[in-house]
Amino acid sequence: MAERENMLYADGPRSLKARLARWRGAALLLGWLPLAPPAAAEGPFIEIPGFGNLAAWWISGVGIAAVVIYTLWRWQQRNPARIAVARGLSLGIAALVVALLLVESFFHLIYARTDLVSISFGSVRWFQRYFHPVNEYGYRDLPYSDERLEGKRLLAVLGDSMAAGHGTRDYHDRFSGVLQEEIGDAWVVATLAMIGWGPDLEYDNLMHFPRKPDALVLSVYYNDIEDVTTALDKNFQPVQLQRPNLLTAWFVMHSYTFNFVYWSIVMPTFLHDGAYEAYLAEVLNDEVVWSGFEAKLQPFLDYAAERNIPVAAVVFPMLHRPDITCPFDDNVLAFFREKGVPALSVAECVADLPPEARILNNMDAHPSDLVHERVGHALADLLRESGITTKD
Repeated sequence: MAERENMLYADGPRSLKARLARWRGAALLLGWLPLAPPAAAEGPFIEIPGFGNLAAWWISGVGIAAVVIYTLWRWQQRNPARIAVARGLSLGIAALVVALLLVESFFHLIYARTDLVSISFGSVRWFQRYFHPVNEYGYRDLPYSDERLEGKRLLAVLGDSMAAGHGTRDYHDRFSGVLQEEIGDAWVVATLAMIGWGPDLEYDNLMHFPRKPDALVLSVYYNDIEDVTTALDKNFQPVQLQRPNLLTAWFVMHSYTFNFVYWSIVMPTFLHDGAYEAYLAEVLNDEVVWSGFEAKLQPFLDYAAERNIPVAAVVFPMLHRPDITCPFDDNVLAFFREKGVPALSVAECVADLPPEARILNNMDAHPSDLVHERVGHALADLLRESGITTKD
């Protein structure tokens, strides 16, 4: 036995001791790999760690586990009575490390779910995976080619993330896609919408769109009023997304699991912040703000009147708290209807749905697929009743 131990722990490049020592040193070195800047995959808003980061976690996790298990093995070698304890701890550590690495792999490779402002890794991954197709104008839509439009009429839907289909995997399931199916092949519905747009950008892009629509649908959301509050220096300041502190920031920015856990805690709080609701109650009843918003909407009606294009509107509330934006919805609907523009109240379309069925998830208040479906059908009915379209 003594001779065997001497062989086992003998000095020399071929001894087991030397090999394990080098292995341990390599494992400790590899354990710091995630500290290096992650290989980034480009997303629509932020860069997210790429596959190199996941590989670093696996190498680090396995390396650190190997060092700990080797240390336990050395520990039990000095006292055979510790063998059972060392084996149990080794198995537990190995199982824990593998489980954590599998969880990290799940959130890195499989998980994709949007949040309200697309700041989480899962939300960026969703956009990379599902926000398609993108046509020659940069819109999430099929190309507006001469072949596609030949012999057909063009209905343009203008809007922001609500119309673009934030969180809706299949672009056919957006309300504009449902509308396309409802009004038939005689029409092509073009969704001229981008995430983050307000009336100013929507109008500017409508003016630069090279094709003349035969009908126009304007999608309006309560946060469109920020185009006015920005100009009046009345933007809401107190509520800010809580950024991770120095202690947690590295993990949040390098681990998909930590990133998911952090934003799952922070984002619902941000989503239901009472201060923002109080701010909305103030600005939505401000006559100066409202007059400014009417001035933002009027150019769309002028554009349609000058070109003899029929126009309709669809008004989205704060879907998880429609009571908060009720004054805004009522004012917008009244504005359009007084101008002879047919307008659809989404709040009325989804009044029977519970709040959780109206929104995508607890981190994202954009409309669910069910809401898109209802809006698409109701809008098709409104356009037919108004004589703007007839089903082919």
